[in-house]
Amino acid sequence: MSNGYDGKERFAMGTESGTASTSMNSIKFKEKKGIFLTWPVAILLALLVIGCLVAVGLIVAYTKPMCNTAAPGEAERLRATISKTDKDHPDSAGVPEPEETSTSSTKSRVKDVRLPSSLLPIHYNVELRPNLDPTVFMFDGSVAILMECTSPTDNVTLHINKLKVSNEILWSDDHDGKPSPKIKRTDFDKARQFIIFKLDGTLQPGKKYWVGMNYSGELAEDLTGIYRSKYTTSSGETRWIATSQMEPVDARKTFPCFDEPSLKATFSVTLVRWNNMTSLSNMELEKTENRGNGWTADYYKPSVKMPTYLLAFLICDFGFKDTTAQNGNVEVKVWARKAAVQQLDYALGSTSSIIDFYTEYFDIPFPLNKSDSVAVPDFAAGAMENWGLILYRETAFLYEPGISSELNKKRVCTVVAHELAHQWFGNLVSMAWWDDLWLNEGFASYVEYLGINHYEPSWQIMDQFLVDDFQNVMRLDALGSSHPIYLPVYHPDEINEIFDKISYSKGAAIIRMMNYLLGEGTFRRGLTEYLRNNSYGNARTVDLWDFLSAQATKDGVNINVRQVMDTWTLQMGFPVVTVTRTYGSQPSISLRQKHFLIDPTAKVSTKYENKFNYIWQVPFTFATQRSSASHWNRPNVEWLKERTRKLDTRVADRDWIIGNLGVFGYYRTNYDDRNWQMLINQLNTDHTVIPVKNRAQLLDDSFALSRAGHMDIVQSLELTEYLGKETEYLPWESALTSFNYINEMLGRTGAYGMFQKYMISQILPLYNSSGWRDTGNEPQLDTFKRIDALQAACKYGYADCLSEASRLYTLWMQNPAANPVPVNLKLIVYCNGIRQGGVAEWDFAWERYKESNVATEKSTLLNALSCSADVWILERYLNRALEEKSIRRQDADYVIGKVARNPIGRFIAWDFVRNYWDTIFKRFDRAIYKLARLIPHLTDLKNTEYELQELKNWVEHISEQEQLGSARNAWAQAVETVANNVNWMNQHYQIVYIWLEQNMN
Repeated sequence: MSNGYDGKERFAMGTESGTASTSMNSIKFKEKKGIFLTWPVAILLALLVIGCLVAVGLIVAYTKPMCNTAAPGEAERLRATISKTDKDHPDSAGVPEPEETSTSSTKSRVKDVRLPSSLLPIHYNVELRPNLDPTVFMFDGSVAILMECTSPTDNVTLHINKLKVSNEILWSDDHDGKPSPKIKRTDFDKARQFIIFKLDGTLQPGKKYWVGMNYSGELAEDLTGIYRSKYTTSSGETRWIATSQMEPVDARKTFPCFDEPSLKATFSVTLVRWNNMTSLSNMELEKTENRGNGWTADYYKPSVKMPTYLLAFLICDFGFKDTTAQNGNVEVKVWARKAAVQQLDYALGSTSSIIDFYTEYFDIPFPLNKSDSVAVPDFAAGAMENWGLILYRETAFLYEPGISSELNKKRVCTVVAHELAHQWFGNLVSMAWWDDLWLNEGFASYVEYLGINHYEPSWQIMDQFLVDDFQNVMRLDALGSSHPIYLPVYHPDEINEIFDKISYSKGAAIIRMMNYLLGEGTFRRGLTEYLRNNSYGNARTVDLWDFLSAQATKDGVNINVRQVMDTWTLQMGFPVVTVTRTYGSQPSISLRQKHFLIDPTAKVSTKYENKFNYIWQVPFTFATQRSSASHWNRPNVEWLKERTRKLDTRVADRDWIIGNLGVFGYYRTNYDDRNWQMLINQLNTDHTVIPVKNRAQLLDDSFALSRAGHMDIVQSLELTEYLGKETEYLPWESALTSFNYINEMLGRTGAYGMFQKYMISQILPLYNSSGWRDTGNEPQLDTFKRIDALQAACKYGYADCLSEASRLYTLWMQNPAANPVPVNLKLIVYCNGIRQGGVAEWDFAWERYKESNVATEKSTLLNALSCSADVWILERYLNRALEEKSIRRQDADYVIGKVARNPIGRFIAWDFVRNYWDTIFKRFDRAIYKLARLIPHLTDLKNTEYELQELKNWVEHISEQEQLGSARNAWAQAVETVANNVNWMNQHYQIVYIWLEQNMN
């Protein structure tokens, strides 16, 4: 492909020698001393001198010293490389990439997307100038990269996406007087997102070279790379900021670079901003320089060694609050819109405290001298762990007492703890490639619980792991279209796909299991050694296993971590362990493991190699009716390493047995019918004999097992009959989640009325004991239990609940300035007030949404607005989600998903998405999480053959249009889920109908 340049536009240093040699033939000598030139030669030489000066100037500009002192000529650098005025449109300069085409189809997905290994980056000088003028919305800048050559090569290949480049230049960093090869041509490989500088010679191993260029691109609103975001002030003025999201593969959309996690380097960053704004980056500010014409350049200190995906750039007009951590050695600042600064106190306190905790826990100081954390108005994910500059969605960072709920507070603390965990896991030690993403996200998802538990010890957060992560991910991992924790990925779409529950929650679940097996002390010391030995470098899963195994050996713990954990990371899914007892004169206990699939007839994906044949090394624990409390707390581990095993244990016929104590093992447990019946009897007699977490897991296991045909669904329903006596949050949360699936399946059937009655009868004791009085200072789990009780009562149509919700909503409408709704019950009241009302109730909430300055309140209102029972209102709401006038792009998928969960809105949302698919795909395909998170909301409720075929046809259609993109796995999982729903209806509906009829009559 031609690069589009002619020779006049390229600064190809080193070609001057040939030109000068040729020109010497035109020099004439006369009798007088001196050299006399013809006019043409004089002009040629003058141009040559100017070219040399420009080339030297570019070298000086690109090679800013890698130290804390300012280099001579720094003031001229931007003038030499970005010579446009503040209103110039940079479109006119530089060669663009080819027009963007889809790379999402199976046919066009390339696999060999890794950069050549012949060059390794050492240091970057990056300058970036985002222009926030609404008539421009572009950015431009320059980059110079110092590289080391490891093997001979005749090209320099970098990543690039949606950028234009100009003034490419290559020069040697060695001062040996030898000319370096020059760039003779620039090519683009669109499929691999490469820019390839073809050279006229060969780079030599052991030598260092610089490559530099100018670049420019659109400052879009696409939530990737460097992008623009806006907010409205209290006076109604629109303000624009520039912010960034590089992970996983969008640093290349900001500047040409080596955009792979193992290609770490140091960075010297210069951000050019308007004088009245503030810039932030990963490191501390070194100096500021006035560039004239209203522009200021902020120079940041050279960074620690890190990958490109952790770079962060922000230009804003925000305010901040500050404190310190690590005895004053780390400056901690938290930032937000100036109107929201008062909502930063909780984030500030949790950030500084958790930094101190992790420093002690890992026995490694916080790696930087400062930590900036910023709530930005538009952000695709919850947050991003950029080293030294963590960026958050506002709902994940801002908390306003009296307005934000306990759930909001938990969300803020969770995300803060997660991102700070990354400062060690992911930043200090990074994965070698994206196939080990779980090393970052799984560990942060587990360690976050340790951070939360430190800051909020009364929350019982370690127990909440069971319902928040463990049971949640098992529902996804029981599909034949799931995937292993570790899996090969290549194309950017594939990389985006694995930012899912498997990498996060399953990763956390197996780390929790390993912590349990090793013991906290061994686990912690092993992590510290792993981090110390790999600091500022990269690691793979096997490296972690080796360090934990070495520590286990040192501490006398007999476990080969790698041997055990490979069975959990290298194959997808998890086992169901069936405990089968023989009763009578020769009692025995046999264990059998089998790959658990919610549909045992489902086709299991064969694209992942599996040398273990779906056999796991299972740490099975169990107790009996007569086990002591100490046994429950620390039972012996019975390893199940083969398909079957017999236990050398005798249990009396009259005693039940229960497995997976404390639910630390990532597996489900099934029993023979007689043992199940004894467990049911125990729950009905005295449920407190079985600890809370195991009660919760019995409920979750039983419904999953009956869906999969491993046990009778009647037994699962009978297991719930004790719930009228249950007073703990975890079992209720597990039960209501399982019941919600039945609710979705029965919602359009003749059995639904009886199911509603059964649910009200079960929830009523908890509803009455919880009540509507929310004091705001009770234990968190009591608050969550009340929310569960009231939400379920209203959901299943309990008249008293609906009446009270409507009453409170009406009171609020009568006096909007004095909201009478208890802060933790807002969603219940708002949703049911709107559902039972009409357009007046909906419009009232819409106005409150537009007026609110509190992000958590706005999010609650967005959720509640989807509860309307009027089709036309829901249709109007969906249209507003795509208009991007009042609803932010980051929230559009959230709105569509919530409407799709409304029984009345499900068909409206499905049609809407298909009607506007081109727009939705274009906006959200590359925004991390977006499409994959939306699809289950659209499809989970489908349960007829017609709907299944309709879904298959749709997926086939968008596949032909090459629009599966980063949601390919999500669509496959959706088809499998709907097929499972159809099977459930065929196999279980009639049985459930008869059971409800018998029990409710």
